[in-house]
Amino acid sequence: MRILLPFVILLILTGSIFTINKPFAQFKTPQEALKEIMEEAPSKTYHNDFYGYNLNYPEVFQYDTAPTDSFLRLAYHNHERFVIECEVLTDREMTPIKKMMEQTGTKLHAQQYTLLTDSFTLTGPLFENGEPIAGYSYHCKYVRKQKLWFTYTLYYPTAYKDSVSSILFSIDQWKAFA
Repeated sequence: MRILLPFVILLILTGSIFTINKPFAQFKTPQEALKEIMEEAPSKTYHNDFYGYNLNYPEVFQYDTAPTDSFLRLAYHNHERFVIECEVLTDREMTPIKKMMEQTGTKLHAQQYTLLTDSFTLTGPLFENGEPIAGYSYHCKYVRKQKLWFTYTLYYPTAYKDSVSSILFSIDQWKAFA
């Protein structure tokens, strides 16, 4: 018994030392967890047969409505709502790109404009019926091909901007056509 007691005490002390020195488990914020999900999710490609454009998006997004020839909406729900939309718009007047960017940016209350050769991006707070939707933003790209504009937009909770940075990057790089 005398030999067993010191062994038990030594075992308890050793366990205590390891427990005290073990770092506390790190809990992830919802934003950190979502960023991990978005970056690790396999990518899917939507191909529009009618207009011939492609759209890459994380597999966690699902069809929110049935796609049509000119409109696609995908959504992801995880305590918050994230929506990807792709739309084809007709521009019979062939509005110059800079003018289209300014008109669309004003209409969408854009705070950030980026003009490119055949496209532009806009970023800003989300509005509906002229009223801001608290805590939500959008990021979109408009790509011109002849008399058509191809748009790729992400609507997301502003607090999750870093979490969806991979999608924002994908939108910025989007060319619509392979």
